[in-house]
Parts: sequence; structure tokens; C-alpha cells
Amino acid sequence: MLGVIVLIGATSYFFKVLLGKRTFTFGPMDLMVLLIGILYIASCFFTFGGSESVLRALITAVLLLGYFLTANLLSSRRTLRHAITTLLTSAGIVAVVGLVQQLAGKAIADWLDHRMYDFIAGRITSVFENPNVLAVFLILVLPFAAAGFMRRGGRFAGRLFSFITFMLCLGAVVYTWSRGAWVGVILALFLFLFVCRPAT
Repeated sequence: MLGVIVLIGATSYFFKVLLGKRTFTFGPMDLMVLLIGILYIASCFFTFGGSESVLRALITAVLLLGYFLTANLLSSRRTLRHAITTLLTSAGIVAVVGLVQQLAGKAIADWLDHRMYDFIAGRITSVFENPNVLAVFLILVLPFAAAGFMRRGGRFAGRLFSFITFMLCLGAVVYTWSRGAWVGVILALFLFLFVCRPAT
């Protein structure tokens, strides 16, 4: 479904570019992403995985179109702020669903090695099917939330919203029981604080 949405969005944007209603920028980074997409499409002709492998490669190539949409649509501070607010809102909802799953005792035990982790009842997956994928999503959101509540000159409500989202996502990462995600959070936040310059 996400692939269909991205494909419709990319097609619509392409036609608007042809009609002169939108602009399209293309730089060195865009070229790298395009080449990766071409490699995925080319892999369809050399795969031994059958139709399922071809479908996955095509879906990945289509999803890469989302990069070009993002790079061209988020062209102003206003649209960027709206996109980040939407991202934080969705991440907060995902985190709350995961935490409720943990509190209600509905954590999934399928992803556990019970011989090593018999003290863990289960791992949360929220709206995802895999706790590791959930952890990756939450890790990607954490720097945006951290930047939101560390932003100088921002409205108090916006900073509070970012802080609450940050804490919800951090709590959800804990209950994914993904050790790689825990290490990733520590390293990412350390790097973030090292390079951070509070924005105005």
C-alpha cells in the first residue's frame, strides 16, 4: 500500500513538473539514489528468488521514489516543520500503541529465544510485525524529537510536544528488547549532542 501511495505521488509530481507547476532539482546525492534504484530494477533480471524476489526489488525501487519526492517537496522551512510535526505525531502514536501493548501483557513472544531470555514475557511490535523494525523506526525519529525540544526560541507547547514524543519513543525502544537498538540510541544521541548547535 505504501508503494502504491508513493507511486501515485511521484507520478502526480512528475506531471506537474512537465506542466511547469513544480520544479525538480537533481544533484550528486540524487544520482546515487537513482543508481541504487536502477540496480534494484536490474536485479529483477538476475534473481533466483522467483516472482517474490522480483516483487520485493520492484517495491524497493518504487519506495526510493519517496526520496525524490521528499527532497523536492520539503523545499521551505514551513513545509519542513509540517513534515517533522507529522513524523513526530505518527511516531508518538506508534510508541503509545507499543507501550499499551506492553502494559496490557500483549507483547509478542515469537521473537524471543526462551533459552536465553526466559525472564522476558515478550517484545512489543506496535503496528509493525517485527520488534526490530519498530526499533529502527523509533531510532530514526529520536533525533528529530531531540532537536525539537532543544530548539532555542521555539514555542513552549512545541518543545513540550517534542519532549513527550522523545520520551515515549525512548520508552518504546526499551521494550522492543533490541540490544542493537539500545546501542544505536546511545551512539546516535552521543553523536547528536556532539554536533548539535541549537537552532533558532
